[in-house]
Order: sequence, then structure tokens, then C-alpha cells
Amino acid sequence: MEYINFVKRKVQLHHEIENAIKEMMMEKGVTEIDLLKDEESFDAGWLIRSIGDTNALEEVLVANIKVENNTLYYKGKTTCETDEDWQLIDVIDNVLLGSIDTVYDAVFQRIKSNF
Repeated sequence: MEYINFVKRKVQLHHEIENAIKEMMMEKGVTEIDLLKDEESFDAGWLIRSIGDTNALEEVLVANIKVENNTLYYKGKTTCETDEDWQLIDVIDNVLLGSIDTVYDAVFQRIKSNF
């Protein structure tokens, strides 16, 4: 039996989803979306991210998302607070692989309904 390393495919899928979100937003001329607006009508987007330089993880609700210079950023909301600064959606930085698909769904629903 041979070990299958899925990390490369997970990284590739993450980048494909990230690019799909950017393309969808840029195609409609949308640079920023408040994902908490009308949250009772649309699905939420969630990410799992690492906390600072620790190995601890937290799940955050994606409150806002924006595209700037072909880079995707978000503000996460925990039970206590919402990020003040924009965070990079990047698996190299702090976003856990495989946790971006709900963000795509949330962005898609809002763009389809509003733009």
C-alpha cells in the first residue's frame, strides 16, 4: 500500500476557489462585500485559521471580503470581536487548507442576488 499525500491537491483546490472568488467579484465590478448584511437570507462563510504564531486554531465567520490588486482579503468575526485589519486569505499565511469553500458559496449567493 502506498501513502497518498493530499496536501498538494488541497493547496491547488484552495487557490482555485480563491481565484474563482476574485474573478467573480472583478467580473461584476465588486471590490468589497459585507457578508453579514442580510445574513438571515444567505449562507455564511467560515474559515479556520491559526492564531498568531501559536498552533492554536479558531473558526471565524467571514464578515467582509475584498479584492485589492488581485489579492483577496477578509475580516473575520469571532464570538468576541471582528478583526480591525484586513487579513490575507492565504494558506501560506494563516488560513487552514480546505476551509474556503463556504466563503465561495456566500460570495456567489450575494453576487447572484445583488449584482
